[in-house]
Amino acid sequence: FDESGNFIWLDGFIDDITEHKLIREKLLESEKKYRELVESAKSIILRWDNNGTITFINKYALELLGYTEQEVVGRNVIGTIISETDKDFEMFMSLKKDIVSCPTLLNTYEHSILKNGEKIWISWTN
Repeated sequence: FDESGNFIWLDGFIDDITEHKLIREKLLESEKKYRELVESAKSIILRWDNNGTITFINKYALELLGYTEQEVVGRNVIGTIISETDKDFEMFMSLKKDIVSCPTLLNTYEHSILKNGEKIWISWTN
């Protein structure tokens, strides 16, 4: 401002963020498509952490196994979806060990347990 209070100069910078915005929009669209694919897949899709705690399970899996999301997410996969009372537990622990040690190794485990206790055959692959 000059002595009379008139604006005479502005100091600053301007960045073109067009590319950043376009990349963000593409990422959001990609995430939306992925989420729709996972939610509409007629396959059991679930994710658990290194401790076996279920962090995500899709709608199809919930319907097939007879659970609600609140009954499964946050609980350990052992004792909910995988029985801890027989050879299922040992087979699953072997699969889990293989996945952790070599995530690219394809391994298959067949068995699961419904909420009502009924066992069904499911092919699990990492």
